Amino acid sequence: EEDGVQYHFRRERDVLDDLKNGLFLEAELIHNQQVSGTSVRELMKAADSGKIPVNEIDFGGTINVRHAKPDTIFFFVIPPSFREWKYRLQGREIMSEDELKNRLETAVKVLDEGLSRNDFIFVVNESSHESAEEIDAYVHERTVMADQNAARDLARQIRHDLTNYLSTH
Repeated sequence: EEDGVQYHFRRERDVLDDLKNGLFLEAELIHNQQVSGTSVRELMKAADSGKIPVNEIDFGGTINVRHAKPDTIFFFVIPPSFREWKYRLQGREIMSEDELKNRLETAVKVLDEGLSRNDFIFVVNESSHESAEEIDAYVHERTVMADQNAARDLARQIRHDLTNYLSTH
C-alpha cells in the first residue's frame, strides 16, 4: 500500500487534531491498532472536481454518512471464498500470526454487521476491475446487481469458514 494511492497515511497527531476540529465525516479505530476515516477535505475535493467519491468505510462510520447524506449507496465487497480472501490478505503484506488473527477476528465482526443490515448491496469481488465496473454501472445506470441472496449466502459461508479457521488456529 502506498501513501496517496490506496490510502493517505498521516501522523497520529495530525489525525487527532483533524478529528477534534470536525474535519472527518467519520472515523473509527480498526483492528484495535489504527484510525481510519473519511476526510471532509477529500470529499470536498472530489465534489469540486465533479467526481463521485468512493470510500472504504467501517461500519460505525456508515451511521454518520447515512445521517449526512441519506442517499448514499453502501456496497459490501466480499471475496469469492474464504480461501481466496486469506490468500489475498496474506499477499498484501507480511504479517505475524497475531496480526492475521486480529484481522480475521475483525472480519467476523464486519461480516456479522453486514449480514445484519439490509442497506448494503453485496458485491462478490472476483477481480477488482470487474467489481469496479459492476459498481460503476449500478451507480450510473442503476443496473441490477448480482443475486443478493446468493451473495449473502456466500458471505455467511465465508463467515462460517472464518470461524472454523479461528477455532483451530
